[in-house]
Amino acid sequence: MPLKFPERFGIRFLTLFGVGFLGILSLPFMLLAQLRNLPAQVSVSPIELAILSLIQPTILLAIAVAMGTFFAPKVGFR
Repeated sequence: MPLKFPERFGIRFLTLFGVGFLGILSLPFMLLAQLRNLPAQVSVSPIELAILSLIQPTILLAIAVAMGTFFAPKVGFR
């Protein structure tokens, strides 16, 4: 059974992902203050750790938005 994507899936996905990604981009500003207090033994700079900390929330956001955009019409949402 092939998957049938809802109309305008791409536009809705990109819109919701973009709004959610703005929230994710605010994370490093909060994290940098905490990461600067790490012991000096850490071999990765605080900026690199802040950038790496964006990967997981971005992947989770993409999965959640894709699932929500795909299943919303099937359960009666617009």
